[in-house]
Amino acid sequence: SIVAGIANRQCLSHGFREKIASEYLSMVSEKAQQENFSGLTFVDLGCGDFRIGKQLLPLCSSYIGVDVVKPLVRRNQEIYGDSRVQFVHLDIVKDELPNGDVCFIRQVLQHLSNKQIVDILAKITKYKWVFITEHYPTDNDTIEPNKDKPHGGDIRAYENSGVYLTKPPFELPSQKLEKVLEVAGAGLGEGYDPGVICTFLYKTRG
Repeated sequence: SIVAGIANRQCLSHGFREKIASEYLSMVSEKAQQENFSGLTFVDLGCGDFRIGKQLLPLCSSYIGVDVVKPLVRRNQEIYGDSRVQFVHLDIVKDELPNGDVCFIRQVLQHLSNKQIVDILAKITKYKWVFITEHYPTDNDTIEPNKDKPHGGDIRAYENSGVYLTKPPFELPSQKLEKVLEVAGAGLGEGYDPGVICTFLYKTRG
């Protein structure tokens, strides 16, 4: 099974502490007004414990949380599931993704191989708006973009790399990507560059 389970949970607990989460949610709310996607269907790929996702609910008509960890999905559904909130157990690399309008992927791609990221990028074009959040090293002259790795708990930022979506092998059109948030990184451990956590809005159409 892919990624992320525990590794993604750990990353979220560090990378999306309350201050960072607050900035993220404010940004999404602002973009919802600018892009006019309030009241649509949100799909959260790698939803984790729903700590961030539940704060998005005022902006959407329905929410679908997706995660690879079956017990977590079951727990979320039991506690939070209702007529407009649903959780599904899927492997986002191998399985068909739910239909929706706005997609969120928070610090998931960094745990995957380049091939797996390519596969996911091909699938998320079904959504009109995609918010992609990743951890990057602080800008420096020796960064090696998109260093490949097997999927797992480690991330490229430890290797002075990251998921640079406009560069090979991903090569998303730069005009379709907008950096909408950058905050100081956290959680990499003592002695490591904390880097930055950046969120991009990928508008797949137009």
